[in-house]
Amino acid sequence: EGAFGGANGTAQLVVFVLPAYVALRQASRGVWPLLWICGGFVSITMLLMTVSRGAMVAILIAYPLAAYTFRRYISARQVLYCVGGLVILGAVALAVVGPHFVTLFLERVVTESGASDVGALSSGRSDIWLRAIEKMMAFPVTLITGFGWNVYDTMGFFYATHNYYLQLWFELGLVGLGSFVLLVWRTLSTVRASVDRAPTQARGALMAFVFGFGAFLISLFFTGAGEQCPYVWALAGVSLRMAICALDLSGSRERDMARG
Repeated sequence: EGAFGGANGTAQLVVFVLPAYVALRQASRGVWPLLWICGGFVSITMLLMTVSRGAMVAILIAYPLAAYTFRRYISARQVLYCVGGLVILGAVALAVVGPHFVTLFLERVVTESGASDVGALSSGRSDIWLRAIEKMMAFPVTLITGFGWNVYDTMGFFYATHNYYLQLWFELGLVGLGSFVLLVWRTLSTVRASVDRAPTQARGALMAFVFGFGAFLISLFFTGAGEQCPYVWALAGVSLRMAICALDLSGSRERDMARG
């Protein structure tokens, strides 16, 4: 179990905050960069100890996409430095946690990821998802309306959905799922749009949020939303406030220039 109710929840939070460590490292001076490097090292160690393949898939998908989105501000050299640093810190972390976790990591990430059976490849998630969808297919109207708020755990399923989007669809139907997708998309797109207009000192934090929030949203495809979510939404609120302020400031400057 992790610090936030489960290993997957802890891994979710780590992939969300890890880009913030990088941004704070870049913006700091003096001894502060060393502090943020140590924080990043501890976070990477926690991530490896959770052996959460969903979180690692989220990193492999979200981080490169975000880096490409911000290619105007992130050079290829910076990308190589960050990747190299993460690899080095990961290798040191594996050496620190000991052979037991190294064996577990290799078994989960390498051996199971190479499985030819879909059930084994997804750690049984595909079977869980199929049973939930079969239940909905038995009552076709629920494909649109859902069964109702928080009823999944009362319907005799032995395992959790391990997919937050499926859980929303199962319980709240297309309206609930669509509302959540619209909410997170607007959050992500608003912060992304503010980066070009934000002051230099705020740009790193906004880009870090896009990196981390994108990874968090992808990781929700492999697990639920648990005790880590209040921290994610708190930082999302702060980032949205920064983004709106940056957009308003830019708009005010443009209006002043038009009047002048």
